[in-house]
Amino acid sequence: MLLPINNKMKIYKPLNIKNLSWPQAKVRFPLMKPLGDADKDGLKNKFDCKPFDRRRQGKEHEIICNKCGKKIDPLEVFPGGICVDCHEEMFDRELERTGILPKPDFKNIF
Repeated sequence: MLLPINNKMKIYKPLNIKNLSWPQAKVRFPLMKPLGDADKDGLKNKFDCKPFDRRRQGKEHEIICNKCGKKIDPLEVFPGGICVDCHEEMFDRELERTGILPKPDFKNIF
């Protein structure tokens, strides 16, 4: 920490590691791998806005349900971009209509 001399020098306070963006993290940790996943959130460091914070991924990574328009967690997305609640409603309707469990559709996963 730098001490102020004649009120001309400012006190240096380093950024918290969770608040670092990818370019800042690359400068501070030069051996950090761009295709690694430091916060284990499923998004590569290079594409993650905050590579050390699991909760924040930036506005371009927010996922909105295609059916109800609610913001959803990236780990809770069903095929077709729908949330758990909408998927549950569709599943219950299909079960009531046919009386048998619907077969999973794996065509729209990737």
